[in-house]
Amino acid sequence: MNNSSEELKAAIAVAEAFWQDYTHNDKSNMFWDVLQAMVSLVKESSYLEAGVTEECYFTSSELAERAAYLSNKKASSFNSSRLNAYLKKLNLRLDELAPSLERIAAELGFDVIPAIYKESNLGGQGKQSIYRLYAKKIETSPLESLDPTKAVDTPKDLDEINYYLESVPKLPIHTRWLHDIDMDKHRWKMLLFTGSPVILPVLCVVFLYLSLAGLVTPTFLSRFIMFTILYVAAFLIFFRYLIDVLNNNITTIPDVMLPLSLKSAVLHYELKEPGSKEGRIKRLAVKVYKAKCPVCGYRVDIKPVGLPFRSRLIGVCDNNPLEHRYSFDFTTQKGTKLT
Repeated sequence: MNNSSEELKAAIAVAEAFWQDYTHNDKSNMFWDVLQAMVSLVKESSYLEAGVTEECYFTSSELAERAAYLSNKKASSFNSSRLNAYLKKLNLRLDELAPSLERIAAELGFDVIPAIYKESNLGGQGKQSIYRLYAKKIETSPLESLDPTKAVDTPKDLDEINYYLESVPKLPIHTRWLHDIDMDKHRWKMLLFTGSPVILPVLCVVFLYLSLAGLVTPTFLSRFIMFTILYVAAFLIFFRYLIDVLNNNITTIPDVMLPLSLKSAVLHYELKEPGSKEGRIKRLAVKVYKAKCPVCGYRVDIKPVGLPFRSRLIGVCDNNPLEHRYSFDFTTQKGTKLT
């Protein structure tokens, strides 16, 4: 798992550029202090400059001390159990943010992104754990948002904006079933569930004719109609977004379905190449897009407030949400200022 010194330096450069670019509201969470501490320790290590990367590791006390120093917190805030908990959260978040890290790596001309690994104890270190910064190779088939021509493109004026795929987040347990659904495997399940508000009323009409013919009892018919009314009402309240995403290929996920750390996320039906004989839809994915406001420099998130066009998604600036609004084309990941 040891990397070369060049790979570690590349991972450090990606981590530093990512942190400078990162504007999510979880930036103050303490697990990020672990990443900053590890990058700082490795960057200053004499073993890195000497090219002896197998010796470029740090104990839990060293990592905790540096994290406490950089964050101006007490050392007890990063004791062994808390440090491991922060590391677990950090690696989960880095996995979600892989699209952002890979985009930044592509912009810098690197093919690695940073990760931190905990190893078993080594001799002479007592019971302390060993931590390493690891330069993780980017997969050969990157996400569509990592097209270098998109990554380095910049708006020509203040009325143009570029969006980036920031993360592929993990949803809470009660909505995790939506995460990355392979439509080749679950196509009919999803289509039947999405179409159920139409299917059930059709069945009501069928049962009505069967009731008139004496094949279905009036009691069964009345109960089925009542069930249909309640089901359709509940579906439109809780799962309306499935209809919107089927009609438009993209929609926002209701706030109640998102983790507290997320302001917005979109549900996106990714399509196969035109003319595919294996179905039109490839998969259903949850994504977080972001942009930097070209006027004031604040973060821009995707919101479903694009009136006068119903169901339109637009980019809304954190700093000036009333005036700094932009169109959002998810195919080109570009937009223009709305007036």
